[in-house]
Amino acid sequence: MTRLSRCIECGSTKLVSRRKDFTFEVKNPGSVKVRQRCLECSNCGKSYFDDEEINQLSKKLKKKLK
Repeated sequence: MTRLSRCIECGSTKLVSRRKDFTFEVKNPGSVKVRQRCLECSNCGKSYFDDEEINQLSKKLKKKLK
C-alpha cells in the first residue's frame, strides 16, 4: 500500500503523523471520544487513516461502547 503524500482535500504536501482525539456521535451515550494516531494535513486539518489505524480505531470505539 502506498503512503499518502498529498492531501486529497487541499493538495498540500504538509502531512504529519500525530495522535488526535476524534468524537463520534452515537445514540447512547450520546458521544464517544477516542484518541488515535492518523496522518493529518497541517494546512486544512483533514485526517487520514491507513488500514492498521482504522482497525485500531474501530476496536477502541467498540470497547468504549460496551
